[in-house]
Amino acid sequence: MDKVLISRYSELYQSQNLKVDPFLIQKMGLMQKHTFLKIKDFFLYALPTSLGFTQGQIILAMSERERVLVEELKEKPHQLRLRFESPLIGREFGLFLKVQIKNISTNVGKGGFVLVDLNFLTVPDDFKEILIELFLLIERLQKEYEERREEGIFIPNTLFKQLGIENSTHIIIPEKGRFRCLFKSLSFGRAEIYISSALEPNLPDREQGFSIEAAWQGGNFLIPAMLDEDIKDTHQERVKLIRPSLKFSAALTDIILPMTDLIKSRRQEQNESDAQVGSGESDGESDAAESDASETDG
Repeated sequence: MDKVLISRYSELYQSQNLKVDPFLIQKMGLMQKHTFLKIKDFFLYALPTSLGFTQGQIILAMSERERVLVEELKEKPHQLRLRFESPLIGREFGLFLKVQIKNISTNVGKGGFVLVDLNFLTVPDDFKEILIELFLLIERLQKEYEERREEGIFIPNTLFKQLGIENSTHIIIPEKGRFRCLFKSLSFGRAEIYISSALEPNLPDREQGFSIEAAWQGGNFLIPAMLDEDIKDTHQERVKLIRPSLKFSAALTDIILPMTDLIKSRRQEQNESDAQVGSGESDGESDAAESDASETDG
């Protein structure tokens, strides 16, 4: 991508940040073992959770002593070192961003992990190009989702192995918890999920959002969802079926797009084949009728 395009797109996406998940890490080709925040002579392993052109957010694993040091030096410029094997750009390279620590949050989870907000002081063009390609990819996937979410082509769980998605899933309900379930099928705009009848009282009200956590070979990702249909009985005792509508998920759209296109293509081929067979049968009946009429006339 030339410098003119990089400059143009950088201005367009200047105020936006990307929420980093396993899907985006794979797409950008980020080599996580080579991602560090360098503070003086210390290298702290960093996991990006948000990236943009002017700011970002990382998780650091720090001891209490390291945290005191970081707090003392947070006003000074530091280096965020990254390495990419990028399928978007088609090459491997390393770079560093000159950054300043804006804020250090309280511990995240167990093990001394903390959330750190960063201001980016200098950003190389290679990094900008990766961000731009990710923004463009998400826009393309958003368009596919909008055009096809009502298409109604469901991928059955028997094909999930080919997608790298596990049949087993979890739904995360605000203030209720995380519950294990089982996918029946997936489409762009709706999922079919088997749940235990014991879970039914914990399900959110209609129009209330929740998340589906899909286990994918590249890492778990969340799909925003909402219940807008009645819960259905199944032939199995104590098993119910829910069909939540799905909001846009870049990961899900990208993962199921090729399989959905394949199913759609095969259905079209089958319909055309059926139409030809039907036409042949009709012609045969017509020929037979003409033959009968000729014999009668004779």
